[in-house]
Amino acid sequence: MKYFKCYTLVTLLFVLIGCGGGESENKAQPVETVAVVKDPPADNIVETTADIIVDADFNLSTKFNLQLDAKLEGLDQRAYLNVCLAPQSGEKLDYNNCLFRSPLTASGINESLLISHSEMKLVAQIWFYDGSTVPIQYEWQYESNLDEQKFMIR
Repeated sequence: MKYFKCYTLVTLLFVLIGCGGGESENKAQPVETVAVVKDPPADNIVETTADIIVDADFNLSTKFNLQLDAKLEGLDQRAYLNVCLAPQSGEKLDYNNCLFRSPLTASGINESLLISHSEMKLVAQIWFYDGSTVPIQYEWQYESNLDEQKFMIR
C-alpha cells in the first residue's frame, strides 16, 4: 500500500508538470477579416453561392414598412377594419391571415405595419357593425418603384 501511494503521487506530479501552466511564446494574433470582391463569371452562370455577387448597399432583408392610412369621410356609424392577405383567385378571404385589425372611427387610422415579403397582395375590408351594409373592400400590392409603401383607404 505504501508503494501504491508513492507511485500515485509520482504519476500525478508528472501529469501536472506535463500539462504545463506556463505561457507560450507564440501568441496567436487576431485575424482580420477582409472582404474579397470577385468579378462576376464571364458567362454569368452561378455554380456555387460563392459566385453570387451582392451590392454592398443590399442588406438581404425582405422586410419593409407599410404605412396604413384609413379614413372614411362622413363616417357616422361604428366600423371595423381588417387588413388580410389576399386570397388566391376563387377562394374566400381567410380572416386567420389578417395582419391588422382595429375599430375604425371618424378620426381614422394611421399605422405603420412591418411586412416581411414584397410579393404579396393585401385586402382591406371595412365592416359596419349594424350589418345592413355590404363591407367595403380595398386592395393593395407592393410597388417596387416607390421608396415608401402606402395603403391609403378613402
